[in-house]
Amino acid sequence: MKHCIKNKGIIGAGRKTKGHSSNGITVLTISVKYSSCCDYNIHLFLKSLTHSLIFTLKIILASKSPRRQQLLSDLGIRFSLLLTEVDETYPADLHIGKVPEYLSAKKADAIRNLIKTDELLIAADTVVLFEDQIFGKPENTEEAKKMLTILSGNIHEVITGVTLLTKDKAVTFSELTSVHFRKLSDSVINHYVETFHPFDKAGGYAIQEWIGLVGIEKISGCYYNVMGLPVCRLVKELESFGINLLHNQDQ
Repeated sequence: MKHCIKNKGIIGAGRKTKGHSSNGITVLTISVKYSSCCDYNIHLFLKSLTHSLIFTLKIILASKSPRRQQLLSDLGIRFSLLLTEVDETYPADLHIGKVPEYLSAKKADAIRNLIKTDELLIAADTVVLFEDQIFGKPENTEEAKKMLTILSGNIHEVITGVTLLTKDKAVTFSELTSVHFRKLSDSVINHYVETFHPFDKAGGYAIQEWIGLVGIEKISGCYYNVMGLPVCRLVKELESFGINLLHNQDQ
């Protein structure tokens, strides 16, 4: 990408322009030689103009989860969706705590070839763990009730794996949150499952819904991780790709 600034009617001011790219960001560098106060003011103007010519990567989210979409929107991130069906199986000998990272990377890899040079892909996977057993999304009412009955009165773990992918770079990480359910009665479990139908949620519940208000006594770790995206860690990792959230909101 080339940017051109023409010198019109400026006496005693010479400038050079050049562009370079780093981590997906195209930066215009302007060098100015000034010989008067007026020229120095022009220098300051051109310096501020340089900042406005920084282009960040476009964000692509590979998830149909309404919670992840809402969390990105709440961050002020503008994004597009790119969805595909992925077989969410994993090697039998894979450490159980690494499953979310493996699956998030698998989702990203499935659409790697569709990512353009100016785009960054976000893929994620969330699992609920209890006593070395993975609780995925319940297939029906009875399975959802069974999951909540097992989790009732116990502490379980929620792990979300996230993969960030560009044409030149890939980063995969995960966050763990411990969640403590109080003892839930059958009537509470039945009401929640039959009213909220949590069949698209790992472990058969959503922390931000009614069951979280009445049933969760304590958590240790990131609340939003339980919703499906560890946003604080995500922001930190996006910064390593040169993504500035304030700038992204202005695009």
